[in-house]
Amino acid sequence: MSSSSKLVDGELGLMEISPVFAGNAALWFYVLKESEKLGAGGLGPVGGRIVAEVLLGLLKGDPLSYVQRRTQLGADAQRPGLRHA
Repeated sequence: MSSSSKLVDGELGLMEISPVFAGNAALWFYVLKESEKLGAGGLGPVGGRIVAEVLLGLLKGDPLSYVQRRTQLGADAQRPGLRHA
């Protein structure tokens, strides 16, 4: 892997597929190849960041999620005499 930890064309194997792809990897291809090259059995930094941001966005967008409920409970907890089960 390159020193900047960003995969370059040679590491992606794009030139073996077609020179048209040089410097122009599809995101899904990059994420899969990054995972393969790191060999940790999971996502690499780019893939992991994408998954994390999507999950956090879903939690923030769901009014019944823990993230939203925690914010609401925190505001209610400041009112004297109010208890939550």
